[in-house]
Amino acid sequence: NKEQDEEEEESNDRPDFYPPDSLHVVIMMEWGGVPLEKYPLASVTQVYGIMGQVCSSIALAEDVIHFEHRDLHLGNILVRSTHRQ
Repeated sequence: NKEQDEEEEESNDRPDFYPPDSLHVVIMMEWGGVPLEKYPLASVTQVYGIMGQVCSSIALAEDVIHFEHRDLHLGNILVRSTHRQ
């Protein structure tokens, strides 16, 4: 609905709001995996594993390079199996 679209649109600041010396990152990948919101989760253990990796990665990036994601949601978390068949 229109009201929900307006809310989602307002959740991110415009780039011109930031100071001129701010750095931004755009990551482009050929295939990073399936968005978590569409990934067929098999078990609670798998959910814990995925969320543990996401939280650890974000925490490390925040601590080491003062990274701030600002748009983290299930559609922005890409999951790919590391098991080879």
